[in-house]
Amino acid sequence: MVRSIELECAPGHSRPSDLILEVVDGTVLENFTEPQETAVRFDDEYHGRWKYPQVNEKAYQRDLPILKQRIMALHEKGVITYGSW
Repeated sequence: MVRSIELECAPGHSRPSDLILEVVDGTVLENFTEPQETAVRFDDEYHGRWKYPQVNEKAYQRDLPILKQRIMALHEKGVITYGSW
C-alpha cells in the first residue's frame, strides 16, 4: 500500500504545504518532519503530495481514520478542493 497524502488548494487559499502539519499532527506521520513532497501548480491550483514509505504500515493503518477525518473536514470547509490519504 502506498502511504501518502495529497492536498489541492484553489488560488487565493492556503497552500498544501501550509496545511500538511495540521493534517498529520499527533499521528505517526508527525514524526517524519521532512516527508518527500511534490508540489505542482495546475491551472492556478496548488497540488502537494507527501510520500511516507518509511512509515510502519500497521501504525499508518491505525491513524488512517484520523487523517481521513481531517482531510475531509478541510474539504467540507472549502479549504482544499481535493484530498486523498
